[in-house]
Amino acid sequence: MFNADLLLTGSATHVIGLAFLANAALLSRPRRAIEDVFDTKPTTLGGCQDTELRKTQSLFGFGFLFAGFAFTFAGFATPSSPVSGLFALLLGLVVVLAAAAAVGSSRLARSTFKRHLREFFQKNRDWPFERHMELTMEVGEAFGIEHSEVDTVEEYVAKVRRVLGVPEDATRGGRGARPIPTPVRPTAVGF
Repeated sequence: MFNADLLLTGSATHVIGLAFLANAALLSRPRRAIEDVFDTKPTTLGGCQDTELRKTQSLFGFGFLFAGFAFTFAGFATPSSPVSGLFALLLGLVVVLAAAAAVGSSRLARSTFKRHLREFFQKNRDWPFERHMELTMEVGEAFGIEHSEVDTVEEYVAKVRRVLGVPEDATRGGRGARPIPTPVRPTAVGF
């Protein structure tokens, strides 16, 4: 009456989809949710990155759930057969796809996050990078911009603006060279 290979593959795919969804749900941080509700300013970009990663993992999780349903429906629609080598082949394929999705979700989230940062700063060209050096340094780190001990605030901000595609603001010059302040806490950039 049913194809056991496809039914078992559907069940395994459901488990993987649920694992992605559970991981996305567990990535949420209650403190950040409370900060969002009360509209307090975030002190790092970590919350934004977490949100993007959760969204991407949720999409992959739902994709695996839908694939699991497709395998299950196909299992009921095809003629009956005992468990055979097809199950091992399909399970191996699903596991390889899950591993690729795990790596891919992180990379996709990182690139999407960078795109959103560029879009934000290109729309908000007058954002005061100099007054928010910790966030500016996190933005720089997200794009792989390293700072050296000889970099001044203005030089580092210029590097960040260049990578973001935001032109220099001529009205900001003339303040003199200031050293980049040492962050009080380690930054949370990366996945």
